[in-house]
Amino acid sequence: MRWTKKWTAYGLLLTLPALVGGCWGKCTSDLLSAEKRAYFMDFKAGDYWIYRNVQNGDLDSVYFVSQTIRSENKTPSCIQESAVIQLKGIAKMLTFSYIIQGWDGTMQIDAQSAIGFYGDYNIDVQKPEKIANRTYPQTVSTLHCCVAGSSCSNFCDGTYMRFNRLVFSKSVGLVQWDAIRHPKYGTVTYELIR
Repeated sequence: MRWTKKWTAYGLLLTLPALVGGCWGKCTSDLLSAEKRAYFMDFKAGDYWIYRNVQNGDLDSVYFVSQTIRSENKTPSCIQESAVIQLKGIAKMLTFSYIIQGWDGTMQIDAQSAIGFYGDYNIDVQKPEKIANRTYPQTVSTLHCCVAGSSCSNFCDGTYMRFNRLVFSKSVGLVQWDAIRHPKYGTVTYELIR
């Protein structure tokens, strides 16, 4: 009887960490993966992109400004990373930043002219896209979403330009963007030409 109680106590001690982790969750490090870096972050000073409006041929350019990686220690052994990438261009006037997090598949864009974008992407769904007569073998699409009551819901309507879809190519960056309420042209699609 004493032997049974003793081993029962040992068994409980051994399973307690698993029970605690299962009940209250376990903090896991969410670092920015190599895949996320390749699509959204592998840029350096001097990088720029030139886009053509498919509706009328107007040119627009975007250039890389800066990149900041934020690291938050939840515990000494648990780190969560996010990155803020700042670009300038789009509608020839905007400085905007997008945020990529290590722990989910969303992108958030903030800009000086109140562009709002909160989008979902799935890094596991990569597909080829033909854009401006060039085939990009691996792309990820980021689609705009608006959720009532969320911080992005005020960008669903209004007077500011809003991105609807962004297409990122691995090791290239943003290769196509669609928007509504463009300050000059209304509804637009811009494709990367160089």
